[in-house]
Amino acid sequence: MLLAMLAFVATAWFQIGPGFVDDGQGGSRLGMQAVGLLDVDGYYHIKMGELYRTGDVQRAGVNFHWARESIWNGQFSDKDYLYHLYLVPFAALLADGPHDADGLIAAGKAACCVNMVLLTLAVFASLRVMGVRRAWLYTLLMMFFGGGYFVFRVNLNRSYMFSIALALMGYVLIARTALPQARRGAWLGLFLLSAIYALSYTASHFLLVLLAVRGVLQLLVGAPAGETRLSELRCNAITAAVIAAGILTGVLLHPDPSAALHHWWVQSIVVMALSHQDSVGRALDEVMRVLFNEQTNYARHIEIALGMELQEMGGRGLVFDNFAALFAPMLLPLFAAWARWRPSREAVLTGGVSIAVLCMFLLNMRFVEYVGPFSALAVGLWMEGVLASRGYQAWQRLAPTLSRAAPLALALIAGISVVGFWVGSGLGLRPADRGEIAPAALWLQQNPRAHGKVVYHDRWDDFCHLLFYASECDYLAGLDPTFFAVKDRERYELWRNINRGKVSDFVPAVRDTFGASYMLIHRSSSDFLYNRAQEEVRAGRLRLCIRDTEDDWALFEVVR
Repeated sequence: MLLAMLAFVATAWFQIGPGFVDDGQGGSRLGMQAVGLLDVDGYYHIKMGELYRTGDVQRAGVNFHWARESIWNGQFSDKDYLYHLYLVPFAALLADGPHDADGLIAAGKAACCVNMVLLTLAVFASLRVMGVRRAWLYTLLMMFFGGGYFVFRVNLNRSYMFSIALALMGYVLIARTALPQARRGAWLGLFLLSAIYALSYTASHFLLVLLAVRGVLQLLVGAPAGETRLSELRCNAITAAVIAAGILTGVLLHPDPSAALHHWWVQSIVVMALSHQDSVGRALDEVMRVLFNEQTNYARHIEIALGMELQEMGGRGLVFDNFAALFAPMLLPLFAAWARWRPSREAVLTGGVSIAVLCMFLLNMRFVEYVGPFSALAVGLWMEGVLASRGYQAWQRLAPTLSRAAPLALALIAGISVVGFWVGSGLGLRPADRGEIAPAALWLQQNPRAHGKVVYHDRWDDFCHLLFYASECDYLAGLDPTFFAVKDRERYELWRNINRGKVSDFVPAVRDTFGASYMLIHRSSSDFLYNRAQEEVRAGRLRLCIRDTEDDWALFEVVR
C-alpha cells in the first residue's frame, strides 16, 4: 500500500510540475508548470478514450476516417483497444465533453498516475512470487536500473505501460511452469494474461520471445533434479501453445480479428523492416521470397521517418543513463564468486533473460521500458542469494560494521540516483504549452465550415494534436507514417515530396489527389514549400487562416 501511494504521489508531482507561474499581473504564484501532456501520443490516447465514450469510434466502424490515407481507413482495428476502454472512465469523470481540453489533459495525467501504481504493484507482486526478500526495495530500484529515459517513458500516457506489467508477470508465470505443483495454475494464468495482452498492445508475442530465450538458457544450463532436457522441452512446448492460444483468443475477442492480425504484421514486422532496411528489411525480403515466393522489397522501400525510440542506444548516454543495468551483469557474478555463492538455477535463467532484454534495448530504445523491471527482478534474485550465503555471513562475523555499512551505502547511492533521475526528469520535462499547433487545431474546431473537411498536414505526428482538439475534421497520416506508406506507396511518396519542397505546383495535388480543403505547413519541413504557400495566397489559390506568432507554421484554406 505504501509503495502504491508513493508511486501515485511521485507521478502526480511529475505530471503537475508544481512551481511558480505568471499570475497575469506582473507577479508570480504557485501553480502547475506542466500544463500539457508529456508527448504527442498521449493526446491521441486520451481523445480515443473520449471518442469511445461518445460512441464516435463505434459509429465509424472499420472506416477510421480521421486518418484518410492510413490502412486504418477501411480496415481499422484498434491496436490499443483495451487501453482505450480503460481510459473511458478517466475521460468521463474529468472531462466535460470532447472539447474540454483542460479536462481531457487532466484525465490523461490521472491515467498516468494510476498506470504507475499498477506497474509498481505488478513489479512488487512479481518479486514476491519469485521469492525475493525485500521486494519493496527492488521495486524502487526499478527506476535505478531503468535510468532517466525510463523515468520519462513511464510517465507517458501510453499503452505500453500495460505491456511492461503483463510481460513481467507473464515471465514469472513462465518460470512457475517449472514447478509441477504450480504448473496448471501458471498455464491458466498465462492463457488469461496473453488474451488481455493481445487486446491491449501489439507486442503480445513478446511473451513467446521471453519463453524462447529462457528455453535456450535451460538447454545450456541443464535440467534440474528430477527433470530431463526433453521433459523441459515438452513443458515449454505446452507453455508456448497456451500463450499462443491466449493471444489468438484475444485477437478473436477484438472487434475486427482479421484487421487486428494485419495491423500486428504491419506494426511489429513491417515497421521494423522499414526502420532498419539494411538489416531487418533485407532479412524479411529473403524470408518472404524463400518461404512464400513474395517479392516484398522492404530493403529498397522509400524512407520512413519514425520516432527516435526505434533507433539504437549507445555511446555516452548509455553509460551515464543506464550504467546500473549495464554493469550489474558484470559485477554480480564477481560479487557471487567473492561470497562463494553458487547462483541458483532460477537466478541464472532470469539473469540471462534480463541480459537479453538489455541487448534488445541496445538495438531498439523502445525496450528501455522493460530493462528496469527485468533488471530489478534479476538483481533481486542474485543479491538476496548472495546476502543469504554462508560466505557473506562469514564476512559479517569477521567485519560486522563494514558488512552492514556496504549494502546500506550501495542502497543509498541507488536511492540518490533514483531521486536524481525522477526529480531531474520531472524538472526538465515540464510541457509549457498544450501543443505547438494547438491554435491551428482550435481554429479548425471553432470554425464550422471546416468540419467534415480533410486537412493536409506535413508532419505525421501532428495528427495527435489535431485529433485531440478538432475531431470534427479528417486528416491524412495517422499515428504512424508506415500505415500511410503500406496503404499506397505512390501517394505516400507524393505527400513526402510535397513536404520536402520537391513539387512546385502542389495545390492541385493537395486539392484533387488528397481531397484536402486545408493545409497545415511548418517552415521547418521545407522553406521552399512554406514560401510557395505564401505565393499561392497572393495568387488566390490558398487563403491564410491562422499563422503562428513566431511564423513557424501556418494553416491555409484551399480555394476551390
